[in-house]
Amino acid sequence: GAGLAPLADCAYRLLAAGELDKVFAERADQQEVIIQAVTLYLAREAEQRLGFEPGGAGIIRSGTGLFKEASEECVRRLSAELRPQSFQPGARIADDGIADAKNMYFLLEGSATLSDVYGGSSIVPPQSFGEEAGLMVTKRHRGVIVADTFCLCYMLSRSSVNAVFKDHSSERDAYHKMKKEVGEVDEEACGLLRLHESFAQADKQAIIKADEPCHIGETDFYIVIAGKVQVEGSVGTKLGVLGKGGVLGEMSACGLLETRSATAKSQGVAACIVVRGPAVKKALVQFPNMCRALETTVIRQKAQNVAIEKKRREWIADVAVPALAATKFFVGCPTEFLSEVAKLLEETEHQPGDVLASSGAPAAHMLVVLAGSVELAVP
Repeated sequence: GAGLAPLADCAYRLLAAGELDKVFAERADQQEVIIQAVTLYLAREAEQRLGFEPGGAGIIRSGTGLFKEASEECVRRLSAELRPQSFQPGARIADDGIADAKNMYFLLEGSATLSDVYGGSSIVPPQSFGEEAGLMVTKRHRGVIVADTFCLCYMLSRSSVNAVFKDHSSERDAYHKMKKEVGEVDEEACGLLRLHESFAQADKQAIIKADEPCHIGETDFYIVIAGKVQVEGSVGTKLGVLGKGGVLGEMSACGLLETRSATAKSQGVAACIVVRGPAVKKALVQFPNMCRALETTVIRQKAQNVAIEKKRREWIADVAVPALAATKFFVGCPTEFLSEVAKLLEETEHQPGDVLASSGAPAAHMLVVLAGSVELAVP
């Protein structure tokens, strides 16, 4: 662990826990101040261990997709509103019994478990939780969150977010758009909402991944309630884009597939409902004919995906790999390597006069011309 090394001659005194209790008894007004100072120090140390600069900005952007697109100034002000909290093992961090929950949390250290009648899921740093209750639409947390070990968190209140957003109109509008879209899901009409935890995904985060093993009772599926999610095949094939109401992974969760057949990534910020495996298993027991109705859909969808994947593989072999091999950068590279690179490529079309890249702009992409010609103008 960490230690203290004197830089000059100094005197010190070890303060035992009993003595500290006496001090707090005499100066009760200082107890909370001291505890907050120590907790803040521990929180900033935990941020550094996670690879973030102390202060909260990194954990805010990484912990949830809600603030992914927020400006630096907006995130700076949100960071100033974070309040460090610590929880002992077994303590309840969030509770669905609280009638008006108003806070969300960013886990910095330790682990916690979200539990409801359908099972549990683990929460580890730098994940966040409580967005739907503390900031979005519901007035209760989706379950009970209990600290498995000693936990350090940053807490962010709904009132703090609203206060910051008063001065940041673009972030406020994006936030309220997401809130409105999620809020349009009728909890009374959609019983699934009682079986899930909702969450927000940042841009290009994978919600499900191809080839993940699936088992009835353990595998979840997802319902998009805001934003867009792109579905990709194993070689980068774009199989489709799902918006509000789109369903991901239901075939695997119902036991009709042994592994995930595709990868799904958020486009921008997307909010989803997670319908967890135990809830799916319970539904299948109550409605055993449901799988039979889905089998036809599975067969049809697999056939469509196979056809699309076949075209993509042919394009990679006949167009993309030869084009990459002809560039100076990839000369001499083995075909297997070029095939893996080609899986990441996106084919785009441009009209005469379109600007493909500008001098001085961030160089985020490499361009390979497959057809036509381009003019390189030196400023």
